[in-house]
Amino acid sequence: MLRPALLSSSLLLATAALAQDGLPPVAPAPTPVGYTIDESGCASGGPMYRFFAGGHVVVEDCGDECPIISEGTWTMSGEQGLTVKLKTAYVGKGDTPVQAASRTIYKNYTAQIRASDKVETMLWDGGDGCVSVRKHGLEEASARAVLRGSFKGDFPFLFERPIMDSDLAGKSKEELGRMRNEIFAAYGHTFKNDALRKHFLGKPGYSPRFVDVTAFLSPMEKDNVERIKAAEAKLK
Repeated sequence: MLRPALLSSSLLLATAALAQDGLPPVAPAPTPVGYTIDESGCASGGPMYRFFAGGHVVVEDCGDECPIISEGTWTMSGEQGLTVKLKTAYVGKGDTPVQAASRTIYKNYTAQIRASDKVETMLWDGGDGCVSVRKHGLEEASARAVLRGSFKGDFPFLFERPIMDSDLAGKSKEELGRMRNEIFAAYGHTFKNDALRKHFLGKPGYSPRFVDVTAFLSPMEKDNVERIKAAEAKLK
């Protein structure tokens, strides 16, 4: 699918992949807005590209660093030419390798953010049957939204707005602790505390894989953590 320009001729999208429920293939949409283009089913593997309005794209991949989720922009030239420019990568940096096969698996991963200058080109057209094309249904064009994935906690507002006094009022220290740690759980933090680990393993979409996710948190999310910690400190 999306590869460097030298390979783009072999990386055309599968029009057939747009067919659903056994219906005949349909023509690709005029632009990729709202679609995920998934190469992970190909023999050599590959990334998933999620395209959004306003020229935004979020690309998800996995290699020796896993995940690698990058934000960037996309533009079209003519009816089919598509260029993706990546700017920021959110990565899981591994340590303590436990398996070496097609890629190295690590015991622990730590969140990191770094700049990216990767540029890729492709054609928005049909061709390669191993590529899956589907609607992604996401509204937020951000790596953080992809990292949080399908996680469903008790306090979704923690990722949407600054916390208010009314959100904290009447809660016990234990409840505040679960609220604060929900921010970390959404990004896949692995908890050593048995009670927290059991609590979040019961939440849909919780996928523990990081020993530290602090780098992934937005400034607002970090502020929410500090406000909850301050409320906890006031309780015995």
